[in-house]
Amino acid sequence: MEDYTTVDKEYLKAFNQGYIIAQETGLKADTLDKMKPEKLQKLNINSTRLNVVKLGMKQYETDKLQEKTKQKDQALEQKRDDRSKDRSR
Repeated sequence: MEDYTTVDKEYLKAFNQGYIIAQETGLKADTLDKMKPEKLQKLNINSTRLNVVKLGMKQYETDKLQEKTKQKDQALEQKRDDRSKDRSR
């Protein structure tokens, strides 16, 4: 039997918006913590939605870091392969 989880549409929308904001602007999630409450009120963002947006931004940061790590690992592996080929010649 398969187990399905349903995600609230508004939650998903806020999460994705946070991800896109981080991706497009390079802002980090903690930037939103530094915003004045008056500005957040003008944007009509409640604390729950703000937290979800920050989760999306943090996910982008995590994905970006994982991608960098993967690229470094691949570069190291390539260097090892090149050295191994040079030694066998």
